[in-house]
Amino acid sequence: MSYEDERRGSGAGGVAVIIAVVLAAGLLLVAVLVAGGLFFFALQRPGVTASRPAPVAAVLAGTQLDATTFGAAALRKVEKRIGVKLPAGSRGLHLLRREGGPPAADPAFIAKIDIPAKSAAAFATRLSALPGPVGGGTTGIDWPGIGQVGWWQPVKANVLAERLFDPTGRGDGLHLLLCREGEKRALYVMWVQL
Repeated sequence: MSYEDERRGSGAGGVAVIIAVVLAAGLLLVAVLVAGGLFFFALQRPGVTASRPAPVAAVLAGTQLDATTFGAAALRKVEKRIGVKLPAGSRGLHLLRREGGPPAADPAFIAKIDIPAKSAAAFATRLSALPGPVGGGTTGIDWPGIGQVGWWQPVKANVLAERLFDPTGRGDGLHLLLCREGEKRALYVMWVQL
């Protein structure tokens, strides 16, 4: 066998080795993806935790109301809890309430309330007169995974009034954001019993 024949033969063998390596890498990738998927589904079981964003099911766990079910009685309960009288004609748009206990340790609710545009300026003045620091995060209240709640979309550039304080004096957290949304005005409420 000549040197040329040996070189050609080893070239074919080299291609076979490359194909074998590519196939092995592909199988390894598939195995990693399957194992990752099994791990992810294992995390969905109650009692299994890891450092990752809250799944949508955990974020949305609890009582949910929308514009058809968020009536006057629920709106009065929100007013009582936050200690702020809403303007006449306000309408509940969305409410999500979670009870205490796992996965959420503290009872809490978030709400979006339609405020009549004609009352918004006076209401913004009343909100600004409430006690407490202004701005998000100063009392440390949070709702993990809130970005997954489709209707919770306050835009900082459109905020007419904002208050963050403890309405009860017992360590609760209340964040109020009155926002301009086109021709409408929306009050975003986050209350957490700490």
